[in-house]
Amino acid sequence: VGRGGHGNAMDAAFKLFSEVVVNTAVYHLPTVLILTKRDVFREKLDRVSFSSCFPSFASDKQDGKASMVERALKYLVNVFFSLSQVDRDIYARHVAVLSGQEVDSLISEFLQAVFVSDAFIE
Repeated sequence: VGRGGHGNAMDAAFKLFSEVVVNTAVYHLPTVLILTKRDVFREKLDRVSFSSCFPSFASDKQDGKASMVERALKYLVNVFFSLSQVDRDIYARHVAVLSGQEVDSLISEFLQAVFVSDAFIE
């Protein structure tokens, strides 16, 4: 994944995610990807061009209704998804911070998706 040669926390996150999703102990299980600090990400996009870090990101407005933040987050989720080398369910969400209520909501949503998933039907 090209990021303009910049090593950073995102590189570490991509590396860790790619190691976890191919682990044979969990490859058959659905995965939850939660991108936090959406507010910090938004502020950083005001200072740094996302396409300078990810040259393959199309900076033109392909979806006129989506903000730059939404398009950049969607791009990042797709990068994470592409790192999974097995066909599996991956659930992604992006939030500013996780409150207790948001954690409960995410867990509930994930469990609902898992129990209707083929991953647990034998």
